[in-house]
Amino acid sequence: MKAGFGCLMSLLAMVCASHAQANPSGMQPSKGAKIYFRGKGPDREIRRFQKFLDIALDDFDMVRTDSARDAAASIDMDITREEKTEHLYAPVLWITIASNDHQEYTLKSCNSVSDRNTIFNEPIASIGKPTLPVDWKKRGSHFAIYVKDTEIKGMPGLAPALIASFKEGGYEIAQERARADAELQSVKMQKLAIPMRSIIVSRSYELSDRQSNRPFMTGRTSGDVTYMGVDPAVKLENLPCRMTVENFGQENDGAWQSARSIAKDIRKHLDKAAHSN
Repeated sequence: MKAGFGCLMSLLAMVCASHAQANPSGMQPSKGAKIYFRGKGPDREIRRFQKFLDIALDDFDMVRTDSARDAAASIDMDITREEKTEHLYAPVLWITIASNDHQEYTLKSCNSVSDRNTIFNEPIASIGKPTLPVDWKKRGSHFAIYVKDTEIKGMPGLAPALIASFKEGGYEIAQERARADAELQSVKMQKLAIPMRSIIVSRSYELSDRQSNRPFMTGRTSGDVTYMGVDPAVKLENLPCRMTVENFGQENDGAWQSARSIAKDIRKHLDKAAHSN
């Protein structure tokens, strides 16, 4: 029994010695560090950012505190909020097909929406699956469409996407006009600029080490846009790509991205400080 007790005491002594050697300064590791946040700006935006910050700090084994005295690091942030009208841009294709008996049918395709008008200069890589009038396809089990590249002016690369969409819709592509049931008559692009009610939030911040009371990083996020909905003058049901417009940008929240980036930078700083000591 005495021998066992002696072995236990020796083992504890070895562990304590090892711990003291690994952390000779006696400094506590930065796990569970407390972070003080001081925000200036609209109350709603401050409260909203704090909620994201609490989650982000927790992800990096830290916690927000209301006491600057207890904090390992602090965040000083200025937030501005502006309501204005921004635009989303959508290229809409009007595709006209003519049947052998001279009936015409126009398809509308809107697969892309962007917050930049440069989208109108980009190639259209995909087109929604087309649906022609039911009575057209009843004329034969294999309805064939003739697509002539020269009918698609000023839109390079569109013909392959159009052909792929017709095949996906269950139609055949005729290599010759004489063997087709219908032909591509024209493709025109309508450039939509859709006014959106928007909230623009900007954040500038300074991160400081509470031990040295000196800042170690500054940053700024400018122009995070949240789209609240189309302008009241626009009828959403009339937009050919209304589902995409309604949900545009909702998967990217600037407050969350900023909070996580700040938490990550603080974590790196505290870990580096702990190792340097």
